[in-house]
Amino acid sequence: MNTYQFSRRASSYLPLFLCLAAAAQDNPPPATAPVFSIGPINFSGTIDGYYSFNNNHPASRVNTQHNFDVSANSFDLNFAKMKLEMAPDPVGFVFDFGFGSGMEVFSSGEPGNLKVAGAAGVVSNQFLNHVTQAYLSVKPKKWGGVQLDFGKFYTSAGAELTETYTNWNYSRSLLFTNGPFFHYGARLAAPVGSHFVAGVQLVNGWNNVFDNNSGKTVGLTGSLNFSKVVWANNYYFGPENSQIGSDGSFVASPAGKGFRNFFDTALTVTPGDKFAFYVNYDYGSNNIKAARATPHWWTVAFAGKIGPRKLYFAPRFEVYSDNDGFITGTSQKIKELTATLNYEFLPGIMTKWEYRRDWSGVPYFPTGIDGFKKSQNTALIGLVMYFPLPK
Repeated sequence: MNTYQFSRRASSYLPLFLCLAAAAQDNPPPATAPVFSIGPINFSGTIDGYYSFNNNHPASRVNTQHNFDVSANSFDLNFAKMKLEMAPDPVGFVFDFGFGSGMEVFSSGEPGNLKVAGAAGVVSNQFLNHVTQAYLSVKPKKWGGVQLDFGKFYTSAGAELTETYTNWNYSRSLLFTNGPFFHYGARLAAPVGSHFVAGVQLVNGWNNVFDNNSGKTVGLTGSLNFSKVVWANNYYFGPENSQIGSDGSFVASPAGKGFRNFFDTALTVTPGDKFAFYVNYDYGSNNIKAARATPHWWTVAFAGKIGPRKLYFAPRFEVYSDNDGFITGTSQKIKELTATLNYEFLPGIMTKWEYRRDWSGVPYFPTGIDGFKKSQNTALIGLVMYFPLPK
């Protein structure tokens, strides 16, 4: 999946965003505010926006290989999201929806967004573009902790998460940007002993509710959890090549044949309240039978968090090797270094000040109208609000 390129600005949301921030400052909730609930249904939400400066001044106004801070030299609303959740006892659900440019990026790979006159079998569903998760859960007590989910849910891969306030940095890594965001299908998770959770998933593939081919992808997940160490492993395999023709209909051709294999492992260590770090590694390959080729890629990211929750510094460094140009469109090795200062000046309201440098061995990052450079430097300030508040 390549970085989503778009030119629409969302700065018209900024006045609303700033008004909400000002209102929250005038009436700050207590630090131990409970989750807002109506009966068994719990509500939570987040809103975040930013200003990003790109020294390349690309005419597209897009930060290349950034996803949730995609707008260059512009104010933008990333996410304004609300989540409704009912714990499975024995049946529950999660419904997570919102607006903002981040939602557009999140849904950019959805084949169901195709709008082709007379398309056979392809339906454009703009409503789903505003839904990040929507799934039902079943967890009977007699199952011994086993839970079954069906619907649209976040991927298990990667150390970073979708919502900005849950991450140490504002921008997401190259690893996150080019990996799966979500899946649609079924997943089952089962505790094995007191420290391990095993899971299996059967899904349409990557980032699609409407499948782009007739095959299905299998996901195998496992997480080893201790008080200060979490080691998660995920393996997704299945056909991911598109079988959708130019008219929007399925085509029976070798173009859609071939398997994608994707392995992800992340080790997170939290020695104390003021220091933590993670190492995240991915390896992927995608067989294309029509071209008799199997491009592959790998990436490794290192990130840390230094300081207490209210004020901390978060560095991140990663290498993304796209040997055949399958993911980024160019055969290259991209590196990025990010430094983020996070300050939570009121409970549930934080700012993130960030500098990031991306660079490659080839001219890849747009500059001006039609030029390209080997590097890209961005500076960002983000404002993030969320509820419920941490206790």
